[in-house]
Amino acid sequence: MFIKILCFGKLDNRLFQQLFDFYQAKIQKKINFEVIELKENYQAETKVNLEVNSNLLQEKINKFSDYEVILLDVDAPMLSSEEFAQAIAKNKDLKTGKLLLVIGPSDGYDQAFKMNYPRISFGKITFPHQLFRLILAEQIYRALKIIGHEQYHK
Repeated sequence: MFIKILCFGKLDNRLFQQLFDFYQAKIQKKINFEVIELKENYQAETKVNLEVNSNLLQEKINKFSDYEVILLDVDAPMLSSEEFAQAIAKNKDLKTGKLLLVIGPSDGYDQAFKMNYPRISFGKITFPHQLFRLILAEQIYRALKIIGHEQYHK
C-alpha cells in the first residue's frame, strides 16, 4: 500500500515536526508513506489564489494518475475513524493500493477543481495546516491499526 499526502507549506514548528515524525515512523513500518509539499500562492486576490493553487495541485495530481485522489475539505461529508479506515481498506483491497490525500490551500479549493474528486472531512472546524497534517497522520496510523485488527493504545 502507498499513501501520499499532498499539501502546501512545510512543518516549521519543531513540536509539530517531532509529533509528525513519530506517526510517520509508525506508518512507514506498515506501508509506503510520503509527504509532498507545495509552495502556496497567497500574494494575490483570493479568486486568483484559488485558481493558481488549484492549477498547481492539478499539475501535481496528474503525475499520480494511478493513485486514487481524495480531497480533505471541511465542507465535505464527515467520516469517523472507522469509516476512514474502511476507505483506506477499500483502496488497498479493491483498487490500486495507492492513495493520494490532498490538504488544500489556506483559501480552500477552487469550486470547479474540487468537484472533480471525492472529498472527505474530519469535522466542521478549521485547523491550522500544520496541525491538520499531524491529525491526518495520526488518523492514517489509527486506520492502519483498525484495518489490522490491532489494539490502538488510548
